Amino acid sequence: MNEMKTILSKLRELLMKSDYLKCELNKPSSKLMAGCALGPVGNKKLTGKFTTGKCRRIDFLLVPWSEIGAALIYFTGNDNFNRALRFRASKMNLILNESGLFKRITYKQGQKVKDREMLIESFSERKIFKLLGVEYEAPEQRNMGSNEKLVDVKPDEIDENEVIKKNDEETDST
Repeated sequence: MNEMKTILSKLRELLMKSDYLKCELNKPSSKLMAGCALGPVGNKKLTGKFTTGKCRRIDFLLVPWSEIGAALIYFTGNDNFNRALRFRASKMNLILNESGLFKRITYKQGQKVKDREMLIESFSERKIFKLLGVEYEAPEQRNMGSNEKLVDVKPDEIDENEVIKKNDEETDST
């Protein structure tokens, strides 16, 4: 993780010096959120000219390779698509985030009820979609309305045990 922080710090430095990044919105760790200049801004350091243009938010995220599938799902597609996918997961007693798809396990320890999470999948986008019972969509196709199974998500239509059971059987055979 330290190596990723070093890479991100160097990238940040380079982009700030080139005048591409205009402001930082967080202290970089494994994620850098910033405001960047979009044309017709120009580059004051190269041309000596600077005109006002648009500033847009840009996020850089470095993730462990083992989590690449979950990160791609989380950071592609529109907000509605991602919310619907996470909502579908929650209705199946699962948690979907940028690190993976997790099974929520609730147990009692003494008088306390604790939630734990067990990683089901993080590397393969296709497996995550399959576990959620949703047809795979390429990143550029991930917009709300493009996947019929996400448009009308109804909690009573999702049989979490059946989806997990089917996936376990398929995973065991592959």
